[in-house]
Amino acid sequence: MFKKTYLDMRKDGRSTPEIADFYDLSHSYAYDLVRELAEELGVPYSSLLNKPHSVHIFLVSGKAVEPVKPVDFTGFQEESRSTRSQLDKTINEMEKVLKQWPEMPADLKEDG
Repeated sequence: MFKKTYLDMRKDGRSTPEIADFYDLSHSYAYDLVRELAEELGVPYSSLLNKPHSVHIFLVSGKAVEPVKPVDFTGFQEESRSTRSQLDKTINEMEKVLKQWPEMPADLKEDG
């Protein structure tokens, strides 16, 4: 039963000794079971011992502040593509208008 629930209990933030105590197992035997589990899963033993990261709570003037939410880069990329597309269209339209002018004033001409 220990090996079946170990990963879920670790995800919940419990340490290996806490899980061993929950099942009334010695800590050394629990670590032996974790080693067996790692071999069964084909993962490094140390990867099962690493404590999952928890959400940090920040305090500002004694009040808890929500952590910064992850940025949705997919939305950002789509918006950037859309903006770039609109900019390209605007530049193309400006080039068409400039080509239609009979003669551009000398002070506006590009050196080239």
